[in-house]
Amino acid sequence: MTIYELECFVVLSQCLNFTKAASLMNVTQPAFSRHISAIERELDAKLFFRNKRSVFMTTAGEAFLSEAKSILEHYHKGMLKAKQAQKGNIGILKIGILREQFSEFFSQSIRLFKESYQDIEIEIYDYTNLDMITALKNHTIDIGFTISPGIVANEDLIWKSNMKLEMAVALPWRHPLAVQEPIDVRSLKNETLILYASETFAPVNDIFLQICAKNLVNLNIDKSASSVSGLMTLVECGKGIAIVPYHFKSQFNHRVHIVKLVGHTCSVERVFAWRKNNPNPCLPLFISKVL
Repeated sequence: MTIYELECFVVLSQCLNFTKAASLMNVTQPAFSRHISAIERELDAKLFFRNKRSVFMTTAGEAFLSEAKSILEHYHKGMLKAKQAQKGNIGILKIGILREQFSEFFSQSIRLFKESYQDIEIEIYDYTNLDMITALKNHTIDIGFTISPGIVANEDLIWKSNMKLEMAVALPWRHPLAVQEPIDVRSLKNETLILYASETFAPVNDIFLQICAKNLVNLNIDKSASSVSGLMTLVECGKGIAIVPYHFKSQFNHRVHIVKLVGHTCSVERVFAWRKNNPNPCLPLFISKVL
């Protein structure tokens, strides 16, 4: 029994006219009758009763009709899903993001993509910069959201800059500079800098220290924090200042004062990275949507 024969059966059940049903199926009436007879032979049951004036569906035909419709519905759904999967409209996309607070920056891109491709499942994994590169090379993830210059050049991967991530300074609320916004980096001379001891954050620390060196700003560095929460707590308690992404302002402004630096660009690039020749058809859709 073929899908076409099932379609012939359903069409005949709807119009109860062999000539009309054959026309709808774009086949001659004798050929159409042979398709119906083939189903009846396979089922060993009479599906239609016909005389010179009319066609009636038998009890067996009525019992088979709902199942035939169900088979055709599942068949067409399966065909559609297969075609959509081939185009990348259905599937799984595995995305790597940086650990901790940087992940907030990429949620907007993911939401934008899901609005257009609701049937693509998104799996999120968090990494450090170097671990993310390893995950990309090992086919563990399809694409990674990271920052530059924390990325490492690799001929197997493609890098695409998305936008700059602006950095700022976190100050205790009672700090004399807290009343100024923005502030000049030279105003930070002899301040105690608390470093965020994270491989993810290392490029940010390096860029900021380079800016300070160029402006002859000496900083006392004698403390570090292993988490964002710990970093904010040390600043809040007046143990020093910290360099942080400016978007932290919305999350931590009730605890510390976060201000921009005037006249000095302290930023890192948000970067999308993916493996060359990745066969996942969902990946090109994601790249075209968010980049």
